[in-house]
Amino acid sequence: MFGGFCLLFFCCVRIFPFGGATVFCQMFLVVVIGFF
Repeated sequence: MFGGFCLLFFCCVRIFPFGGATVFCQMFLVVVIGFF
């Protein structure tokens, strides 16, 4: 699960290097950490 999260996060950063999805990534990160 954590490996998939890392892959998704890094893919998101790579696809949107200029912060196009930075807010989405941060919200997703907060949600995942909240569950764990």
